[in-house]
Amino acid sequence: MDGWFKGLVGTACVVVIAAGAYFAWSEYKSAQAQAALERAQAARAAETANAAAETARTEKLTSGYCNSLATSVLSKVSGMESRTPERLDDLKECARLDRFGYVERRDLVAAKLL
Repeated sequence: MDGWFKGLVGTACVVVIAAGAYFAWSEYKSAQAQAALERAQAARAAETANAAAETARTEKLTSGYCNSLATSVLSKVSGMESRTPERLDDLKECARLDRFGYVERRDLVAAKLL
């Protein structure tokens, strides 16, 4: 009887340990799936925000704005003050979007700003 009881207690221990391991593994997998879902949602939100920011920036770069920006950058009075990195980036984006007039584009190329 003593050996039989030891076997029963050992089997019960194995069952309890296996149940605990199964529960821990399922909780781990659930947490991993939740973290992956949250990362995917964050990536989608960031992509949407970037697209909205790019659209807003492109809408800001009208032909009138681009031409006035080119005129201010090429100005002898305030030209060097206007050549901030943001404005130079806007100039390059205006050139990519073909928003300059002929004269402004010619003058910017001559000044080696494009």
